[in-house]
Amino acid sequence: MPHKNRKGKGKGSHQGALSESSEVFKGVDKAEVDVISCDIISCDRVNLRPGQAARDAARDTFATAVENGTPSQVGDRFTFGNLLGHQLLEELEGDRLHRRILEQKLLSVETEARLRTNDLKARVHDLEARVNDLKAQTHSLKAQTHDLKESSEGYLRSRDGFLDVFKDDILRDPNAKSSRARRDKAALHGDAVADAGLYQSGRRRDESLLIAIYGVTSTGILRLSRSTDSDSISVLNARATLKANGDGNVPQEIENMWKKVVVLLENPSGTLKDSSSPLWRAYHRFWDVYSKYRRDVSTAGGTATIDG
Repeated sequence: MPHKNRKGKGKGSHQGALSESSEVFKGVDKAEVDVISCDIISCDRVNLRPGQAARDAARDTFATAVENGTPSQVGDRFTFGNLLGHQLLEELEGDRLHRRILEQKLLSVETEARLRTNDLKARVHDLEARVNDLKAQTHSLKAQTHDLKESSEGYLRSRDGFLDVFKDDILRDPNAKSSRARRDKAALHGDAVADAGLYQSGRRRDESLLIAIYGVTSTGILRLSRSTDSDSISVLNARATLKANGDGNVPQEIENMWKKVVVLLENPSGTLKDSSSPLWRAYHRFWDVYSKYRRDVSTAGGTATIDG
């Protein structure tokens, strides 16, 4: 059972026992303090004889501890007592330190959890703001898509008219049905990608007409539009425009170079990025011939004869 001596000295044997603790207490500057707090403890396990009072056994145990006790220090506390008493205090001090460590860990965990919670709340707030922004953008894009669909529908109708008029006037197809109104709204230039889209979407099914105009299937045109040789589509468009506006007649040299480009597109032999490739040479030769033809037409005031 621990006892506190707060005056630094006891009576009788206590005074002698505490005087033995000078080595333990020597680190205390007596000029600064008047008293030294010391835990005095006596702990033992005894067997009580029949009729023996527990108080008498405790008194005997304490007296033995006073006579045989030793000074010590547990943590920052000075102690005096027997061996079992010192061990008990050390265990209590160990429990106290362990509890303090657990409390510090708990505080650290709580602090970290609070910081993470605040961080997550901030991130959720940011995400909510981004979601709202995306919703606004989605709404805007839907409106734009609607507007583009409305405007593009008119362009697609003009592409349909181009194909129908080409089928009627150029190919002389007896099954062609190009009305006067359709002719007035028909486009006058080639657009291989837009026309290929009409077939890929299922809007048109007479793909032989597309091949007759551009020399390539709808699948081939769209694949070409996504490749590094997409510039070659301009050759297909230029020839289709000439043919549509010249009653089907195209200068033979231009027609020959167009056919050569189409063959090289179907049977790849290099790319337009390679200046030594047959495709590069055929592509640039086509535009040389085409540019010369356009200059001749311009010089003649737009009345140059188109060789068949």
